[in-house]
Amino acid sequence: AFSPARVYADGGHLVTVLLTDFPDVQDNSEVTASATAADGAQLTFAVVSTAKSAVGVTTVVFNTTAGAAGNAAVVIYTSTKNALPFSLDLVAVPTGNPQVKHLTPSIAECRAGSPVTVSIRLDSFRELTDTSHLQVTLGGNSIIPRKVSSFMTGTAFEFSADIEDLDGGAYEVRMWSSMDASKVAISTFSCKDTTVATLVGAFPNQGFARSATLVSVFLSDSGYAAGDT
Repeated sequence: AFSPARVYADGGHLVTVLLTDFPDVQDNSEVTASATAADGAQLTFAVVSTAKSAVGVTTVVFNTTAGAAGNAAVVIYTSTKNALPFSLDLVAVPTGNPQVKHLTPSIAECRAGSPVTVSIRLDSFRELTDTSHLQVTLGGNSIIPRKVSSFMTGTAFEFSADIEDLDGGAYEVRMWSSMDASKVAISTFSCKDTTVATLVGAFPNQGFARSATLVSVFLSDSGYAAGDT
């Protein structure tokens, strides 16, 4: 068994391997961890620790070096015995700015004291090793993200937008990792103009020429005491 099964291909990541029937060793120098990368290049990983338990399971921890993205065939061995190879997935490091997959809701009524919960999903965003590294600003003001979950496949979180803006307006949302401030995801959250009624629909939307047609118009936030129809 080994963990994790996927690491970024830029190197510097620890992988722990559990081995049975592995020879006794005195120190790390007796153990070698090497791999054949996806492009055929030979990689050597630095073994940082070895330990054997009372039940005969040897734990080997190695530090990866940079290699081509894709599956690398890893072998751990001593001068007398090889372990069976296993496949370690080296994942390409995201390049360029992260992409906002969704920001929901993107528009809402903004009333002070009635915060709107906004959910965001980012793609092409490097997995966070610490969720506190996620930085978010709304309209230039720092806000604290909540419920942060980060994986190689994407990062998701939410925040509270507590704004007083009844006339409506757009607010830039910027998101980045404090570990790499050069890569920034940018989106927009908008406050709805509550001073203007919203047209929901009209029925029917067509009629006969030269003949009167009764049309019902449906509004929201009209402020009309008798209703919005």
